[in-house]
Amino acid sequence: MNTGHLKGKTPAECILSVVGVSWSHFTRRHQLWLEEVYVFSPNSGRSVYRQAAMGSFLCCLASEVFAYETTKSVVVKSYPVGIINRVVQLLIIAYFVGWVFICEKAYQVTDTGIESSVMTKVKGFGYHHGQVMDVADYVYPPQGAAVFCIITKLIITEDQFQGRCPESGVPYNCTKDEDCYKYYGSNLSNGAHRSSSIHHSHTLTPAVRQARMESQISREEPNTTGYGIPLNLDSNVFDDKYVMKQMNTGHLKGKTPAECILSVVGVSWSHFTRRHQLWLEEVYVFSPNSGRSVYRQAAMGSFLCCLASEVFAYETTKSVVVKSYPVGIINRVVQLLIIAYFVGWVFICEKAYQVTDTGIESSVMTKVKGFGYHHGQVMDVADYVYPPQGAAVFCIITKLIITEDQFQGRCPESGVPYNCTKDEDCYKYYGSNLSNGVITGRCLNTSDSQGWCETEGWCPAEREKRDNVTIKPMLDVKNFTIFIKNSITFPLFHVTRGNFPSNMTSAEIKRCTYHPQNSPFCPIFRVSDVLKYTGQRVEDLAEKGGEIGINIVWKCNLDLHVDNCVPKYSFRRLDAPFAKNAVSKGYNFRFAKYYKTDNGTEFRTLYKAYAIRFEVMVTGNAGKFDTIPTLINLVTAFTSIGLGTVLCDIILLNFLKDAKQYKAKKFEEVSEAQVESFLAQTPGSQTSLNPGIKSSYDSGAISLSPTDGYNGLTT
Repeated sequence: MNTGHLKGKTPAECILSVVGVSWSHFTRRHQLWLEEVYVFSPNSGRSVYRQAAMGSFLCCLASEVFAYETTKSVVVKSYPVGIINRVVQLLIIAYFVGWVFICEKAYQVTDTGIESSVMTKVKGFGYHHGQVMDVADYVYPPQGAAVFCIITKLIITEDQFQGRCPESGVPYNCTKDEDCYKYYGSNLSNGAHRSSSIHHSHTLTPAVRQARMESQISREEPNTTGYGIPLNLDSNVFDDKYVMKQMNTGHLKGKTPAECILSVVGVSWSHFTRRHQLWLEEVYVFSPNSGRSVYRQAAMGSFLCCLASEVFAYETTKSVVVKSYPVGIINRVVQLLIIAYFVGWVFICEKAYQVTDTGIESSVMTKVKGFGYHHGQVMDVADYVYPPQGAAVFCIITKLIITEDQFQGRCPESGVPYNCTKDEDCYKYYGSNLSNGVITGRCLNTSDSQGWCETEGWCPAEREKRDNVTIKPMLDVKNFTIFIKNSITFPLFHVTRGNFPSNMTSAEIKRCTYHPQNSPFCPIFRVSDVLKYTGQRVEDLAEKGGEIGINIVWKCNLDLHVDNCVPKYSFRRLDAPFAKNAVSKGYNFRFAKYYKTDNGTEFRTLYKAYAIRFEVMVTGNAGKFDTIPTLINLVTAFTSIGLGTVLCDIILLNFLKDAKQYKAKKFEEVSEAQVESFLAQTPGSQTSLNPGIKSSYDSGAISLSPTDGYNGLTT
């Protein structure tokens, strides 16, 4: 400090020089801080300089980290451009507000994994084959499923026995055994083959197909390009004598050969620099002996040079760095929150780096086991499971009301609404679908003061309505077990899984019962446990019936081993909204079994079944790492970091005391007159710009070429 290179410097400047930190990073405030804290004397040790260096480094780091960087904007005060800009902005805002947010409700999180339960009932009576048909006759399947059929016509073939008999239908007539050999293995026998049209193909002939193809081909070709260069280069506009004449006396007089070529082919000179002109003059010698190919090549070369000049230009934004600690801290905090959201939620929780397969393919097979007492007899699966084929939707019947020996005929209706004293009392029930048959309009008096309206149909009327019986349900259903076999496939990844381990033995399956913690992969479920998981009691459901959903959820992360792709079960009551209703409570359906007497008269036994309906549903998805969604979400994350700039710009432009100075630095106003005068200047004479800076013709942004230096950016 006395005689060396630090002579004449302050203690703070000496410290900065010794530790090698540039003074340009520090303000007068930092220098005074160093002078106040550290007393520069020969007795001070190395720790003073070490602490000074650390403090200087931290100040430098904070100054850089908490600096706020934003883009510089150019405000062009031009009414046409401004109007177009605002109109486009208003259209975009209207689209997002009107369609995206109001119509599509994009502000909501959407649950597409709906679990649904549907129960149907059909009412009505009709005549077919000379008898009255009710729901037990014409509805199939009878258990009230979402998909059902109403039979409109029955073709009945009675009294079929096992044996041999002649086939019917024209194709099967014969005169000898050899005529029948060609029908071996035919699936169209028994009169099912009614039409021979399947042997004829109504296809187009080759001539018709060719004519249609030719009529659909468009032979029109464009005749110009975007730059106005004629594609028909054999036009007279490229005639040598015509061009030479125009160079001597016409509108091309005084122009160079390159300028003549560009003018003839209709390419604007403003797209080319002096380099393009020299290139044309060197390559193409303009003489009367040159052919049309010279001009064709010149036009193509000029077009390619113009295209390369525009395509390979690089445009970037100009930034303004605001060294303000409050704004810089806000900016960094917002950026950290956005980064934490994308890392924690988007990538870790939602696994947005994976490609997802939601098109799960599933197969479900069920079996029920158990025995119970009902109507004084033992019931097994063939008695109480309907339908019996082990589908994903099945019913366990808990109570049966049986009406035996019903014949077609007329009999009194049952139930309070249908009592009467005279025929007129029954007229209001004409066409009713709530009776046991078709109301005839007659009142059948069974006593002096009480009668019942007459119905035509299956007689006697249903026992529940007639006798008002009370039947105890089969409570043994709580001990029944349900075996579920589920196989799924994720076709995108070619992964197939089953709902229980492949190495599980038959003995293990017979001993196990599903439990969420102790035995989560056992495929056998006790009915009482399933109802307990849904919060229901067997006694309540056995009396009126109900609907229970068993949902198998497959959520698989295939970045891990495939053995980790296992199912999870959930249970709930599907008809819970109707459990406490006064009407349509529970679940029941009707079906019938038909018989014949010795003399051929048909009769039936009608069953009204109350049941617990189980529906096994399979949902899920699988994900696996993929480059494309990873890159898309990374780009989204980096783009979202810019939201901090929006917030900081609002603060700087509206709430800080130096907002006017910031506006002056951030926004550069250009009037329409300045734009017109700038565009009117010829290349190379742009006096309004700093030397070495050129204007980009495509967007108006200021660009800097590598050979021009960086003086324009330091200002």
